[in-house]
Amino acid sequence: MASEKVVSLSKDVKSKKINFRLWAKFLAYYRYYIDAFAIDILGLRLYPFQRFTLRAAARYKEGILIWARGLSKSFTSGLLAVCYATLYPGSKIGICAPTAKQSQKLIMEKIMGELYQYPAIANEILDCKSPKGDTIVTFKNGSQIFTITLGQNNNGDNARGSRCNFLIIDEAVHVKDSIISAVLVPMTNNVRGNLRDLMNRYPGKKSTEKNKIFYLSSAWLKTCDLYKRVVTYYNKFEEGSPEYFVTSFNYRIGEYYHIYQEGTIEAERDKPDMTNDKFLMEYEGVFVGSSNDSYYPYELTQKSRTLVRGELQQVKNSLSEYVLMHDVAVSGEKGSDNCATHIIKLGTKPGGIMTKDVVYSKTNNGMTIQEQRDFIRTLYHIKFPNITKIVIDAQSIGEGLLSALCEIWVYTDEKGNKTEYPPLVVDDKPELLEEIPTALPVIRAIHGSAQFNSDYYSYMKACFENGTLRLTTDSSENNEDYKEGLTSAEEQSIHIEHDYLIQELSNIAEVLTDSNTKVYKRIVPRKKRDRATSLMYGLSYIHELETESKAKAYKKDDDDDWSAYFGFI
Repeated sequence: MASEKVVSLSKDVKSKKINFRLWAKFLAYYRYYIDAFAIDILGLRLYPFQRFTLRAAARYKEGILIWARGLSKSFTSGLLAVCYATLYPGSKIGICAPTAKQSQKLIMEKIMGELYQYPAIANEILDCKSPKGDTIVTFKNGSQIFTITLGQNNNGDNARGSRCNFLIIDEAVHVKDSIISAVLVPMTNNVRGNLRDLMNRYPGKKSTEKNKIFYLSSAWLKTCDLYKRVVTYYNKFEEGSPEYFVTSFNYRIGEYYHIYQEGTIEAERDKPDMTNDKFLMEYEGVFVGSSNDSYYPYELTQKSRTLVRGELQQVKNSLSEYVLMHDVAVSGEKGSDNCATHIIKLGTKPGGIMTKDVVYSKTNNGMTIQEQRDFIRTLYHIKFPNITKIVIDAQSIGEGLLSALCEIWVYTDEKGNKTEYPPLVVDDKPELLEEIPTALPVIRAIHGSAQFNSDYYSYMKACFENGTLRLTTDSSENNEDYKEGLTSAEEQSIHIEHDYLIQELSNIAEVLTDSNTKVYKRIVPRKKRDRATSLMYGLSYIHELETESKAKAYKKDDDDDWSAYFGFI
């Protein structure tokens, strides 16, 4: 076996004179054909795409691996780190990821887990320790593989001062380019210790050895920093540069080599939280961008995704004002529209400008009018009692929901206690209050038209442009917290809803008709836009509030100016 060769060689070192010339040939060959080293010496069996990647990594200075989920990206990069640590004594190999747990996972599950099962690899490792939360694997030849933690908010503070000859950045799509350039790349501006000693002993000798940086990730949006790096590296790779290479492998390779169990990909496609764009990114290796016709391109909407957490109910003792919006749908047939609900928390800025944080979003399919009534009532009376307005699509079946809300509603809590709440009615029919004096006029009924859509799709775009409309962060950024149980499934679903929302928005185009009227059409007709429509309806009411808020702010400024003037006189 290959592992027996290593053991016998290590015994020979103690008992026989070392043939440096043969060792030099051995190292030179396997450093160039590092995939062969993994097979011949370490005893692994590899797929051709893994061999290709290892061999390319041995020859290029920097590389990017965009692989489908579950295609052994972490295993292959862990093997690369082990091979490099073994073939280059005294190497410092850093594993960096957005969170400490992610970088530790690559070491503990792949290197000290799967790879350590191979005797030839276990024979090279001296120990594995985790001082102060970091994980360090030390090899008998002095090499080390260790985790690099970026610090709170991924600002790179904890990583400053680290030094390595080989840097692996896992989940690179979520590491900012500014951190890579300012913190991570400078880490590799040093010479491997053993090589430095050798060069000092033989000053006339020169080395072609270069430190390496490799980026591992699934694909994401074209707005991300990694996409720009992929394009740059790919162009250089295509031009024949000896410095950069890029590999992109989709799920079909996994199916061809039976890496995935039968039915895995179909099951992934059918998951309720799997969107078309998400599947393209995670399993096709495609960076997704908006159509050139999009009225709400990702480049615009992605900037709004800054809310780290949504709200399942309003914060205790909150004084904030909330607005609920609901787009009605009842069919449960496959491919039918969803009823879509958002809740926006309002804030104010100087000049009467209002901030609009979408803290809650949920879609339901096949929900009856009565179920939608109970759902809205629970949000309004129980979970978000600071809601001041309920905005509802009142066209066609929406009238049925308005009718259902115009009734006394009884809520039964967990202990069986019952509470009666008054009817809810629209805010523009005072005659209803004469008929039902106890009713609350909190509903704004929306009757959409081409002009209405033109006005408020434009206003929604303005809110994205001026940064006053904010959504929760991408669900992929919250996955680790969800997997660790730090975020509930219901909390994570808000992030997923906003993934869908910006995809719906990216599919909307502004078109000018022959009659010079602006209409907003779906670029891909079969794609829904329930979430986008519901949000636009709610913003139409908030536009009124903001207009009034600005008017009051300007009036106050004018009054202050006149007061100062007369006071001066």
